[in-house]
Amino acid sequence: MRFLRMFSNAVIAGGLGAVYLAMLFLQLNPEVPLYPVNLAPLIVTVGLSYGVHLVAFFYVVTVIRLILSSEFFSPGWVSLRVQSWLLVADAGGVAALMWLNLASYAPMLRHDTSRRMAAGAAALTVCALAFLSVALAHYSFGRRKGRVGGSLVALALVASLVLPLAARGPGASPPLFSRRLEVDQPLRPPRQTTRVVLILVDGGSLDFVSMATLQGKLPNFGRILDSGAAMHLATIRPTQPGPVWTAVATGKLPWKTGVRSAARYRIPAAHDALDLLPDNLFAQGLLSFGLIRATEHSSASLQARTLWSILGSAGLSAGIVNWPLTSPAQP
Repeated sequence: MRFLRMFSNAVIAGGLGAVYLAMLFLQLNPEVPLYPVNLAPLIVTVGLSYGVHLVAFFYVVTVIRLILSSEFFSPGWVSLRVQSWLLVADAGGVAALMWLNLASYAPMLRHDTSRRMAAGAAALTVCALAFLSVALAHYSFGRRKGRVGGSLVALALVASLVLPLAARGPGASPPLFSRRLEVDQPLRPPRQTTRVVLILVDGGSLDFVSMATLQGKLPNFGRILDSGAAMHLATIRPTQPGPVWTAVATGKLPWKTGVRSAARYRIPAAHDALDLLPDNLFAQGLLSFGLIRATEHSSASLQARTLWSILGSAGLSAGIVNWPLTSPAQP
């Protein structure tokens, strides 16, 4: 019976951890409305993937606590003493993930979205510290009961669930996008033009190319480097061809191009799709196990003009071969 009560505490902590992780998904996708038709499938999906692992982890932790304890350890079905410590791990771990994802995905997010996500991460961090303070003050060093401690845990729990969502906002579906029709007369091209060739090499950093040319490899690239200028370019995350090369083609950050990842991710039974999956969370495993379906972007996803479109409007000829997200061809 004692082990069953320990398992019930692990289930509660794992479920709360899944809810916190679902809030991370929502923070990265602020356009998804907070409707039950979106929240319920998201929480179920996160619960089936991460929640189950959290339950197993917390159960193992409580069993180890039982083995190493020098005193009789028999928690109740819902032990505030156990929950206060497990909530420290829940809230603190997800708060750390929020900060890491905010640092990784800063170019992908609008400025107001980054600000709201930082506020939510700060609120969850404060709640994690509150859980830790209550656990140390009321449920450690032999202390087991206390109405004040229980009230503080309940208050911090409500705050940890409400404040990040309040900072994130209710969300709203993005407005319909309309393309601008170019009706201006094209500019007369100059009599003498210089041909510019832009070559896309996926994953070909300057360090890699330079080292290969010094070793006598890639002779054509060596001639290009010898006859021109070269410089390092910063990349963006996620380092996927779609958002990276769309940013190159448009000269805009992904939150302006409409392409923030390689695909749009749809949770079964959910109404709205996700643009970003969390980093540092093995989120690609959700695709491998079929918990989330991916729909690849196409040229219709672009919300910014490309370089060749601008050149064409100016009366200059431009051609592209195998550039990502150029199919189907746009007029």
